[in-house]
Amino acid sequence: MVKKYLTGLLLTGFIIGSMGQALAAPVANSFTPKQKKEIGEVVKQYLLENPSVLIDVSEKLRKQQTEAMQKQALKVIGQNVPQLVSPTSPVLGNPQGGIVMVQFIDYQCGSCKEMHSTIAKLIADNPELKVVSKNLGVFGPVSEQAAKASLAANMQGKFQAYHDLLEGSKEALTEEKIKALAKQSGLDLAKFEQDMKSDEVRNEMASSIELAQKIGFSGTPVFIILSNVAGPNTKVFFVGGAAPQATLQDFINQSKS
Repeated sequence: MVKKYLTGLLLTGFIIGSMGQALAAPVANSFTPKQKKEIGEVVKQYLLENPSVLIDVSEKLRKQQTEAMQKQALKVIGQNVPQLVSPTSPVLGNPQGGIVMVQFIDYQCGSCKEMHSTIAKLIADNPELKVVSKNLGVFGPVSEQAAKASLAANMQGKFQAYHDLLEGSKEALTEEKIKALAKQSGLDLAKFEQDMKSDEVRNEMASSIELAQKIGFSGTPVFIILSNVAGPNTKVFFVGGAAPQATLQDFINQSKS
């Protein structure tokens, strides 16, 4: 009976400790060194015989951390709506749309390429949808070049065509490939290369990276759905990774209501 009581007591303390809270000092100090050693052996044996306890604790902790991160992200998003919908960012869909989806992408991100057709379907199904594209270029020098190139294409009013070619490319991107796709999309190559080095492109990329850091994510893609962006009661939905079309559509529907 004593062993069962001690096991329950110490196991409770162990679980609480796993969640970032210390076992109360009075309880811990009420045992002699010998008792503490015996209790340690009992708890060790219990955990060896019941490993699912550790899995349950770990899963609960992970869930709590994820919820806390999402809550903080939503708060930061709400504080940075003007920067998220900045007019200097490229736009897909309806430029005047009342529902805004901000997508953080990288042209060397496999999941971003997977989501390209999904975003196109959402635009087709939702005439009021405006998609603001934030191109991070965080997967190395080639990613950075591709992001700059897409912004340079935007300065010639051909972001959609060039963006589609980059996302649809089955080959690994290289500087030569980036230029070849620019030529294929009908860009003025001299202006294109000049604009890639411009302050406008550099500032837009820096702004996108700063936003990503504020919100607290490093991977792509990330999608943020906003409604009533000019009003006091902006609705915010946030999802990371390759999300199902139905999930994003549900957020869009909720934004309309």
